[in-house]
Amino acid sequence: MGGPKAHEIFDDTLARACQHPGNVWSLHGYHECLARLGKHELARVIEQQLKVAAARADVPIRSSCYCRRSVGPAG
Repeated sequence: MGGPKAHEIFDDTLARACQHPGNVWSLHGYHECLARLGKHELARVIEQQLKVAAARADVPIRSSCYCRRSVGPAG
């Protein structure tokens, strides 16, 4: 596919306003991406941030987008 990959754009080179730090949906998507890429060490770091953000969420977070109704298996 032609566009950038999530693991290529979620880093410190983007302006802070473009990163949405602490956003539960973004963290969920980033964590899922890292896990599927086999980047388990970084995924564990992001998972801790995701747990904090999910604890503050007003709805249960099971995917990286509210409109996404199902989550397929990793791998």
